[in-house]
Amino acid sequence: MPRLIKLIENDETNYIFPEGKKREILAKLKAGVKDTSFTREKVEWGIPAPWDKSQTIYVWVDALINYYSAPQFVDKGRGFWPPTVHLLGKEIIWFHTVIWQAMLLSAGIELPKRTYVHSFYMIDGQKMSKSQGNVISPKQLMDNFGVDGARYLIATSFPARNDADVGMSRFIEKYNADLANNWGNLVARVTKLGQGLEIKQTETEFDKEFVKLIDNFSLSEAVGLVFKKWIDPANALLNKTEPWKLPPGDEERKKILTEVIEMVVRAAYHLKVVMPKSSGVVLKSFGGKVKVLGGPLFPRIK
Repeated sequence: MPRLIKLIENDETNYIFPEGKKREILAKLKAGVKDTSFTREKVEWGIPAPWDKSQTIYVWVDALINYYSAPQFVDKGRGFWPPTVHLLGKEIIWFHTVIWQAMLLSAGIELPKRTYVHSFYMIDGQKMSKSQGNVISPKQLMDNFGVDGARYLIATSFPARNDADVGMSRFIEKYNADLANNWGNLVARVTKLGQGLEIKQTETEFDKEFVKLIDNFSLSEAVGLVFKKWIDPANALLNKTEPWKLPPGDEERKKILTEVIEMVVRAAYHLKVVMPKSSGVVLKSFGGKVKVLGGPLFPRIK
């Protein structure tokens, strides 16, 4: 256990994150750890222990081993192990950050490089339950909001550190506000105003702060950064300068629209991480001469 505690305490590796989950595990480890039985007696199903046929391997031990054994069927695990990030929910944190690591250490197998622990989704203040019928399925999200809209709503409500309380009515409100009225409307306005305008293609790179947020599973913050740095300023510039009042071909109008388009393109480039299909449509609309969208990027939901 001292070796595992040292690994978790190392701030440079950030082995367990977010910080709250890291502190939780360290507190339990430092309070003292007892031996754990890897077998169960007189269980009719399961893998018999080789040294005692009256015992079967504890199901959690059997399950954990699959993380390592399954990739071995593909090129003997090359390129699959160790995983860059082990992703799990908070209810199974002990088995995956202590028991599993102890098993790997004892077997001399390389550990996952990092372990990310997320919290739960709550529906209108209650835990999801099939018996209560308050589950929102992925299909429901896609049927209502499309694939990219569903991806956006999941990313921006993701329970990264604490439980996230969501609901269908709130999803509709957020979809309309963020995607239909804001981002989608901005793209529609700019493509219409800039139709036929020749856009010089430039290399775009991911913002370093955005990359850091994505790497740490701070998805909502990453999307929020895109709105803060490019989408909101583009809307503000349009409303302030009102280029639609200037005649087509006017140099000032071209200058304004070119600046706005640059921000829109940068926003779409970053948002393709969350919404690849719609972002591809946006980037295509500004490839070469500006082209008007064939329809609303995100139709408003009533």
